[in-house]
Amino acid sequence: MTETLLAPALATYSAGPEVSEYHATAGALTKARFITGLSLPKNLALLDKSLFVSNVSGVGKYLASTGVAINPGFIAELNQPTALAVLGDTLFVADLFRGTVGKYDAKTGAAIKARFITGLDYPFGLAVKSAK
Repeated sequence: MTETLLAPALATYSAGPEVSEYHATAGALTKARFITGLSLPKNLALLDKSLFVSNVSGVGKYLASTGVAINPGFIAELNQPTALAVLGDTLFVADLFRGTVGKYDAKTGAAIKARFITGLDYPFGLAVKSAK
């Protein structure tokens, strides 16, 4: 299996915001418009066969192998989600204008604690550090 790199783009010359797929070693475009119909995609996260994409007002869930939508409104009612991170079956989402990081069930999208971390100034990145 060839390893691929997925990259969100706010705009392209031929289309609107999208996620494209690239060859991870050569850097060559393998599939333009892997995921389309997005509005300000900013971040991606993978869990098993699922690809999460932060979008202007929420997080969508897509099949990682094909880009087919599983649930484009997987987590809704966010205000510019900018960063995603996965730990086990938990998806963490940084919400830019609310200054929060939410904790969600990555299988169902249900909020575990929508305001898990608060008081942040425009959070743009997340990383999970394992205790191992």
